[in-house]
Amino acid sequence: MTDADSSIDQDRNAFASHAAEFWRLLRAGDSKSANLQSDAAGCIARLWSERGRGAEFLGPLLAHDDEAVRYAAAAESLSWGEEKDAVRVLRELAQNPNGLVAPTAKLLLLKRGH
Repeated sequence: MTDADSSIDQDRNAFASHAAEFWRLLRAGDSKSANLQSDAAGCIARLWSERGRGAEFLGPLLAHDDEAVRYAAAAESLSWGEEKDAVRVLRELAQNPNGLVAPTAKLLLLKRGH
């Protein structure tokens, strides 16, 4: 494994942690701290996008076990115009009747005309 591979893996782990923490804090009623977590995840993703490796960075996160992470990765991908996989993931999340992020995924799809 190269240093670059290690770095991207570390940043994926950090992105996933921030995304999961966002939803935990939101459920706890701490929207200010939740937004800081969301901003941190977005900064990490934008760093990889600026390096021309945004899709490579987010791709594995679209298949993450945690739906909060999948949502965050799909939302970031969608904001960069990487629609195909992002829309697929958001549609899957929107169909989960027990999922916490389902209403947010539905809203994002609606806002984007999907």
